[in-house]
This record gives sequence, C-alpha cells and structure tokens, in this order.
Amino acid sequence: AYQLLGLLAEIDMQRLDWRQALRFYEQMRSLQPNDPALRTRIVVLNFQLGQDKTAYLEVDNFIGILEGMRQHEAAIQFVKGILFELPDKFELHRRLADLYRRNQQISEAIAELDALAEKYAEAGDYEASIRTVQEIIRLNPPNRQEYEAVLEKLRRSSG
Repeated sequence: AYQLLGLLAEIDMQRLDWRQALRFYEQMRSLQPNDPALRTRIVVLNFQLGQDKTAYLEVDNFIGILEGMRQHEAAIQFVKGILFELPDKFELHRRLADLYRRNQQISEAIAELDALAEKYAEAGDYEASIRTVQEIIRLNPPNRQEYEAVLEKLRRSSG
C-alpha cells in the first residue's frame, strides 16, 4: 500500500496536482510516520500551496518525534534538508538554531542566528534583526564585542 501511494503521489506531482499528491503523502505518513524524506515532501508541498502554518506544524511535530527518540542529529538534518529546498523560510533557520542550541552545538547555533539576523536586515526588518543579534549575545560568543557593535549599528538604522 505504501509503495502504491508513493507512485500515485508521484503521478500527481508530475501532473502538478499538488493537493492530491499531498493527500497521498499524508496517507503514507500514517503508515510510516518516522520517514524524514516523506515528512520533507509534506512540508515542502504545504509551503508551495501557501499553507505555511500547516507546514510549520508538520516540522514541529516531526522534530518533537525525533527528539523524543533522542535522534537530535536526525532532527537537525531534517530541518537542514527543508532549508536546502526553501532557504528563504526565516522561521526554519530559527528552528535549526534552536535545535543546535538544545544539542549543545552553540557555535552552529550562533552561525545560524548570524545568517538569520543578516537576512532580516537585508529584508528591512531591523527589529527582528536586533532581537536575533541580542539572542546571539545571550549565547556569549567569543566575538561578543563585534555583535554588540552590530547591535548598535542596527539600532541606529532602525531609529
């Protein structure tokens, strides 16, 4: 049944019937809930259909499952896989940074937050950029003074 649903979903993807493909993928998820590739397809399709809230719920649900099974690295790889396809989803970068932090990978969390702060600033969302840089400073990076200088520049730009 699982393979047949997969074939039907692929046919619908080729026909660009994303909603029907999503239905098949969701049926597959009920048969194999721990398949990260399948979960990634579901998330990406939800984003493509403009269903961002549903996509983020799917991401959070699967992260919770993986972390519950103590598969922290698998959770990180899951989010990184989605970001590979959808690099402009800012909230996914935040979730990845949170995963790194919870997994005691502080330098990776800082790097992800740094990239996120830059994306916010480029988009003109200085308030979000400021909050993100403040979050980096709370992680006490070795180059904290540089981040404090960036924070001051952002505050001047937003004011």
